[in-house]
Amino acid sequence: MTLREQALPFQTEVDISDAASESQVEIVVLGERPGTKLTNLHEVLSYFISAANVGMLSGDRFPPTQSLMHVLSREELPDGSIRTVCHVEGVDPASLRILLGMITQSHFGHEPLASLRLRSLARNGEPLDLSAVLARSLPGRTRNVPFDVVFSKYLDDETEPVIRMMFHRPLEDKEFARLEQWIADWDCLLLLGGYRNTFDAMHELPMTPGETYLAAPNTAEHLIYGFGGPVVAFDALVNMGAKLHFNFCPLVAMEFE
Repeated sequence: MTLREQALPFQTEVDISDAASESQVEIVVLGERPGTKLTNLHEVLSYFISAANVGMLSGDRFPPTQSLMHVLSREELPDGSIRTVCHVEGVDPASLRILLGMITQSHFGHEPLASLRLRSLARNGEPLDLSAVLARSLPGRTRNVPFDVVFSKYLDDETEPVIRMMFHRPLEDKEFARLEQWIADWDCLLLLGGYRNTFDAMHELPMTPGETYLAAPNTAEHLIYGFGGPVVAFDALVNMGAKLHFNFCPLVAMEFE
């Protein structure tokens, strides 16, 4: 699914390197109103960073275990804009579609923006502008999944899907709490407009997250109600599982039904 060409509701500049190696990305945002602190936008970025760190945004190009993102610096510039520099590794540049969608909905619902700039600080790959990023498909599933993945054949039409993660051993309480937060961050990618195919203002939520709970000592389930997002969004959770398999707790299977 590609995003149709459509002007964003604020001035937007994208100059990103399409490279597998680590890089630094500069994010500069200017509020429409003088003195805007853009607190909600920082929160939006934190969800995206968390998703990147847990492997969701690696797509099918990079191993999720190599996916990293963290803030190196944040400062206010003389013109009132906020400049954030992030270290990024193993994140599919197409995932910027998700970030742009989330920033756009924050513009409509929280703090209106005058401008946004996303720029790689090192020239180590093919340059991608806004049109090139929007022309790409959303990040898909990693090519090497180290556990069984089962998608219901009716998932495209399912409005109340269940996501099930079965681990090799029981999860400790602190492990389940971390998993619950990561799944909540994935929820936020959808709830904040990251997987929409338009930059229009969102008038209804694409889903309502239900409870995340342990159905068995080694099995976590997450319920969703009124799901209207694309099925490709579930690939982000498979990618997360692939990273957790090696860095957290091995998985036996993930089921989406």
